[in-house]
Amino acid sequence: MRNLLFLLTFTIFLMKGFGQSSETTFVEMVFVKGDTFLMGTPDFDNRWDVDEKPQHKVILSDFFIGKYEISQGQWFEIMGYVSPISKKWKKDNDADTYPIIGITWFDAIQFCNKLSQKEGLPPYYIINGNIISIDHRFS
Repeated sequence: MRNLLFLLTFTIFLMKGFGQSSETTFVEMVFVKGDTFLMGTPDFDNRWDVDEKPQHKVILSDFFIGKYEISQGQWFEIMGYVSPISKKWKKDNDADTYPIIGITWFDAIQFCNKLSQKEGLPPYYIINGNIISIDHRFS
């Protein structure tokens, strides 16, 4: 679930575009300075999973990212529903401020496209059935 929340938050920075202001009416964004790091397990470490090799250098450009996880209230405003798991909290007066849970990766991509449209931006993802691709005109 944490990975999905990270994807949703991380994807929102892609929709804003590099070099644009972090000001938004819907998702508060923060600037992250790009840098490099080593991803993966070093060769001398014999405790690793198959997806941790080979260790390699990753270069990240500067980007904006959502300061907070997407809330149930934000999700509902964009999507018009909350997940069945999230509905159990609806009796709580603060439920709209809780993070959205129980969504799929495809749900998150659809949210990001709808949020782009709400912000006056074109959808970042091209959805063709179960195939998702990036519209590289906007990356």
